[in-house]
Amino acid sequence: MKIGSKILILLVVICQNGWAQGFANLDFENAHFIVDPSGNLPPNSVYASNAIPGWTAYVGGVPQTDIFSNLPSAGSAWVSLLGTNPPSLGIFSMEPAFQGRWSIFLQGFSGNTNGFTGGAPVVASIGQTGQIPASAESLLFWGNLSLSYGNIFDVSFNGQDLSLVTISNALNYIVYGADVSRFAGQTGQLLFSAGNNTYAELDNIQFSSVSITEPSAFALAALGALFVGFRRWRTSSRWNLR
Repeated sequence: MKIGSKILILLVVICQNGWAQGFANLDFENAHFIVDPSGNLPPNSVYASNAIPGWTAYVGGVPQTDIFSNLPSAGSAWVSLLGTNPPSLGIFSMEPAFQGRWSIFLQGFSGNTNGFTGGAPVVASIGQTGQIPASAESLLFWGNLSLSYGNIFDVSFNGQDLSLVTISNALNYIVYGADVSRFAGQTGQLLFSAGNNTYAELDNIQFSSVSITEPSAFALAALGALFVGFRRWRTSSRWNLR
């Protein structure tokens, strides 16, 4: 191989490594709220780029400028951040943030103001483009679908659905896992979507080097994630009390 070709290959490798970017703000704690005065419901309409940095909010596949802060939608598909003291909407009482100060809330509805009377389904999603760590075997996250009527929830990477398995159950959420070993080291969009009449609260997304095909080892990893989340929650609680 000529020296020039070797240099070219080396430059390509260096550029690829330099451009490779991991996922960010996977626990949604980097929220910074700037009210959009022209939004649907100020002061709860906030700019998505500040509230969920690194992520893009979608409704019906269309990127959204705004999301709601600590307020779910009353009758349409939407994306919200829920805090430690979310409002109560009758039977639809939202769970507080699973850990830290914020969890994401996706509401998928039918295409009208009444999600139970038909209409075209409207999907609510959040997505982020990044590189899955080269050592990653699995994706782990906390989720609550208890308010869902449609139970149409999907996680995908680069348009390919990830098969979810239940790892463990906590008081107000479930730890889910998915095998991402075939995507390790790849760059693409990670997308979480709630379909028709599906309400999904999510938090603490992370990648693990433990395979979900090893139940005992993965259970230990899940317990470790629970402990880390609890430590973060306690730290955040102490911080909020000061």
